[in-house]
Amino acid sequence: MNLSEEDINRLADALFERLMKQQEKFEAEHSTFIISDEFGNSKTVDEAEYLHFELVKLEELMHVYVQEEQYEKAEMLKNKIRIIRNKIQRL
Repeated sequence: MNLSEEDINRLADALFERLMKQQEKFEAEHSTFIISDEFGNSKTVDEAEYLHFELVKLEELMHVYVQEEQYEKAEMLKNKIRIIRNKIQRL
């Protein structure tokens, strides 16, 4: 059975969506979050650590968008960063 590149991408997207739903379900049930680094190492953290991790990732991505002059994308990330910072302050 030969799969086209498009079929492979659809399968990968479907698998990713399932994994994300499972991750969200786990986090909702356990109030813990799992983060992974660029080497594939994972660890369980609390919400504050998770939000800090996400904040760093978004800030780095926003910097890339600004460098590439993709200002609309950078502006969207700026709003997400603001929301996460507010959540961190409330914790």
